[in-house]
Amino acid sequence: PGGRLYISFPIATEANVIFNKHRIFSPYDIFLWPSPGCMLKLVRFDYVDDAGDLHQNVNLNTENIIAKYGCGIYTFEKLIGQVDFTPEAISAAIPKPQFSFFMDPNNQEGAGSFYQRPFLASMMAESLGAQFVMASNPHSDCHYHQEDRLIIEQDWEKIFSFMGAPTHFTDPLQQLNPDNQLVAGETYHVPFELSYQYLARLQPDQLQKILESARNQFRENIQRYPELLPKKYQAIDGDVSSGETIIALHLRDSSKGDSPFSPKTLLDWQMFSRDYGLPDNNPDYYSKLYAHAVNQIV
Repeated sequence: PGGRLYISFPIATEANVIFNKHRIFSPYDIFLWPSPGCMLKLVRFDYVDDAGDLHQNVNLNTENIIAKYGCGIYTFEKLIGQVDFTPEAISAAIPKPQFSFFMDPNNQEGAGSFYQRPFLASMMAESLGAQFVMASNPHSDCHYHQEDRLIIEQDWEKIFSFMGAPTHFTDPLQQLNPDNQLVAGETYHVPFELSYQYLARLQPDQLQKILESARNQFRENIQRYPELLPKKYQAIDGDVSSGETIIALHLRDSSKGDSPFSPKTLLDWQMFSRDYGLPDNNPDYYSKLYAHAVNQIV
C-alpha cells in the first residue's frame, strides 16, 4: 500500500502497431488496462516528444500530445481497497466511492453517444448507491459544422444537466474493476461496456426502478428549459404531457461503432450494429425494422 510503480513505453497521438517490430500506445491506453487486486492512481505523467525534449508533470486532460514515437513516463501509487463491490457496502462507505465516465480526448462521438456513456455510468452508480461525478469531457467536432457545434453542445449540456456540474479532473481516471475492493472516496472511470452489461443483468423490477428514476430526472429537468421542447410540444398551462407526441428514431446499419454487449440488449430493436449477414441498405429489412420499432414505442 502506498508503493510506487514507474512505467514507460512508446506513445503517439494515435496507437499503432509496427508489424514485426514494436507497438506504440496512446497516452490514455494504460488507464483501460486492469489492475487486479488494487487501484493504481496516477500521481505524475511526463513524456519525451519526437524531438527528444522532456515535458515534465504534464496534465493529460489539457496537454495536446503530438507525437509519432515519443516516450510516456507514468508514476502510479498503489491504493488498497476496503469496500466490497456490493450495493450494501458501497452505500455504507464513508466517503463513498465515486463513479464517472472519462472520455478519451480524441473521441469521435456525436452528442447523443457522447452523453449516453456517462448517463449509463450514472444509472449504474445509482443502482449501487455510489456517488456519480460528471467529468468535464471535451466534445468532438467531427460531426458538426463549426458554427453549429457550440449551439449543439449547449443544448445537450442543458438536457443532461441533472447529472451535475462537470468536474475537471487533472488526469484520466483508473478503470473500475468489479473484481477489486473499492477505495473509499476515490473516483473510478466506468467503461461503457461495463455499465451496459451491469444494467442488462439487473432483475426487471430493479432495472425499471432505475429507468423510472431517470425518466423523472429528465422530466423535471426539461421543465427548466422549455426552449428545448419542440414547438408543437410546448407545455400548456404548465403541463408538458399535453400537446402532440414526437417520436425520434436513430437507425443505423451494421456500423463498427458499437459492439454487441449481450445477445439480448436493453431494447428489443436496439441491435443495428450486430452482423445478421444481411447486405447494407436492405430496404425490405430496414422498413420492417422501422415499423417494428414504431409499433413497439406506440
